[in-house]
Amino acid sequence: MKILQKIILFLLLAFIWISCRPSAESYLEQAAEALKKENSKKAFRLFQEAYEASLSDDLFPLGRDARFSLSVISANQNKILLGKYDAKERESVIFLYAFNGEEQGSHTIKGAVEELAISPNGNYQGALLRFGEKCVWQIFQHLDLVQSFRSECGGKIAISNDGVIWNKQDKFLVRAKLPNLNFTKISEKFPDPPLPGFPAYAYYDWVQDKLFMNFGYAGLYKFYVVTKNEFHLTKELAGAVASPYFYRAKDASIFGLILGGAGDHKVRYFNQDLSVVASLPVKQWRDVFYVDENLYYYIEGSVISSVRKGQDNVEPFWTKQIVGYAHNKLWILSGLGTLMIADSKKVLKDSLSIFDKGREIDPQD
Repeated sequence: MKILQKIILFLLLAFIWISCRPSAESYLEQAAEALKKENSKKAFRLFQEAYEASLSDDLFPLGRDARFSLSVISANQNKILLGKYDAKERESVIFLYAFNGEEQGSHTIKGAVEELAISPNGNYQGALLRFGEKCVWQIFQHLDLVQSFRSECGGKIAISNDGVIWNKQDKFLVRAKLPNLNFTKISEKFPDPPLPGFPAYAYYDWVQDKLFMNFGYAGLYKFYVVTKNEFHLTKELAGAVASPYFYRAKDASIFGLILGGAGDHKVRYFNQDLSVVASLPVKQWRDVFYVDENLYYYIEGSVISSVRKGQDNVEPFWTKQIVGYAHNKLWILSGLGTLMIADSKKVLKDSLSIFDKGREIDPQD
């Protein structure tokens, strides 16, 4: 009987919570008031709230209130690490989620999370936390804290499946094995920054069992292959990389880079041997995801678009970041930071109307 009572109480509380949650209509009324006061920024955010409130629950794998500021996916694409900062509490939460629907847990840490890292199999996680002008990487195994160390406040680290960490310290590339983290140099020094007098940062990414690195600053990066005891420049891409970030694909064995100078950018996808798999025209894309020769996605402004067999289409989702691809669906962080499945087939006519009206006051449109 006690179990039945608990179930009834749970269902009652869930019903009350759902009933009290603001409706799309409520958000739209607030947006109209904000527009009357010429507060278009607030109105736009309320349109986004109204839009998400109008969508079906199955587009929100962690629920409508699970919002984050950044995410990273493991190289084998089975786990995602998400993070968010609570300015009021001055603490951050990192959350591990598996694409099979299993929640791996969460961890609350002091400080503002600025970057995330994850091993290829997803078992090790890292969070870069800022404390004023100082930054610290905290390293976790299955979200249990293993080790912490001071670091630069820019760039990223790499973590292998067996707990080896690569990091840039001062002018050197160093590596260490968890749990002790006795860093040793694997190079005499990093190469000179592409822009003399400016700081340069290292960004890493695993493509299956290979580790790559972009090193540079402000649209001018060099691409390196990193091994256990060295790193070497790839001449074909020397000085040609325009963004430090690596772009994902459905096929975990390939990766994308933005190449070229201003006005002449292109995204090229490579396999592990650095042979070109695909070349995509770009405008000013913040994120790209390649499915196959007939389909890829990109973010321009605040919305995501798809290119299907050469046809460019705006998808009805405000998007902050592309998370990954699972069960033949694209996963994103929405403009509000909500983890969502971007399935336009499940967006009904009334919701599309809200989206279209919101785009009319979108400051990035």
